[in-house]
Amino acid sequence: MNSDLSHLENEIVKCIRCGACQSACPVFRETGNESSVARGKVRLLRSALQGETPLNPELSERMSLCLMCKACTPVCPSGVKTDRLVAGARSAAVAHLGLSWRKRLVFRLGLKHRGIFRWGLKMGSLGRTLLFRPHPSGHGVLPRLPLGIGRRRLLQPLAPHSFADVWRKSKGFKTVPAPKTADARVALFTGCMVNYMYVDTGKAVVRVLRRNGVEVIYPEDQHCCGTPVRVNGDLETAVMMAKHNLDVLYRLDADFIVTPCASCGLALKQDYPELLKNTPEYAAKAEAVSGKTRDFAEYIITLPHWQQGLNPLAGVITYHDPCHLARGQGIRQEPRSLLQGIPGVSLVELSPIEQCCGSAGSFSLSHPDLSRRIGDRRIDSVEQSGAAAVVSGCSACLMQLRDGITRRSLKVETLHIAELLDRSYGTAAEQ
Repeated sequence: MNSDLSHLENEIVKCIRCGACQSACPVFRETGNESSVARGKVRLLRSALQGETPLNPELSERMSLCLMCKACTPVCPSGVKTDRLVAGARSAAVAHLGLSWRKRLVFRLGLKHRGIFRWGLKMGSLGRTLLFRPHPSGHGVLPRLPLGIGRRRLLQPLAPHSFADVWRKSKGFKTVPAPKTADARVALFTGCMVNYMYVDTGKAVVRVLRRNGVEVIYPEDQHCCGTPVRVNGDLETAVMMAKHNLDVLYRLDADFIVTPCASCGLALKQDYPELLKNTPEYAAKAEAVSGKTRDFAEYIITLPHWQQGLNPLAGVITYHDPCHLARGQGIRQEPRSLLQGIPGVSLVELSPIEQCCGSAGSFSLSHPDLSRRIGDRRIDSVEQSGAAAVVSGCSACLMQLRDGITRRSLKVETLHIAELLDRSYGTAAEQ
């Protein structure tokens, strides 16, 4: 028996090989390969567990063909959590084979060390004109060199100044009008994409919260949530990041921890308690932080007067469910209720309602063609909806959607839900 996979046995044996997962898997829909669907992956892991298949680079590559979108779990009659199996297999592969030199560079040198990570992104921001060229549409940038990324891949550029820099410069957005006495105090966990790319989203989050009488604190020593390294099998770095963030967030005097990032929210709510359940010093911290963490939409909808002061916004919009928000956290109605509460807005649903956009973070970089094909199906839905804007609660999804929309030259805006609320409140012009 392969001891590296023995901890997955209880989940592996649940699979009854019925094939229900085929109808739900976005990757299988494009490839038609049995090894790319949940049932096929479980069969490969069963074979590896029994010592019939070696834990080699080929098996590792098969495990990389997963979006971790959780679409297969609801349709599985046995409740097999394939994303957890794949994550476990990837970590076993890293333990057995090691990380590639690119991942060692990015994860162990860059992401693991906050100072180096921030310096590297700052240098990247300064040198972005050398490495990237503006897209003719005016939306995003394209790589000038391969850089391990498809040269046709539209990316959000690094912001000239990070959200943390803007926060310090603005002294915490204290000029944004807010009631004299805040009813609540929250800590903002931005996540890397909002901090370094989608800074306007972070600004909108703060303005909307303050507009609702919520005091916002921003712990500047927060780190990457660790999702990119965890889903790529680097548990050592993921655990280090989780411990760092728990040390930062646990000590804060805040009623809640609010994040505008679906993946960060899933990490704080579910991944940290799972990663550290056998570490007494951090298990209690992880449960406490998990209990206080709220997605932005999940939190705003609970505020008693959030609809007061909203101004009409004419237009048809649609909403894209991030996998880590809808399937991961069970948050589906809250964003829709917020959108439906904006005067003048007409919300139309995408068909199908829940469908992965194909981004999955690093998946779109390691499998660009497959990611694009999966994403094109979502863009089909956006185009058919007739909406003038597509709203979501995940910056990675918005970047993927923007790529597809731009390739088709569609006149569709992409917005985080915080940005649309901010626009309706009219507070953007006040800061």
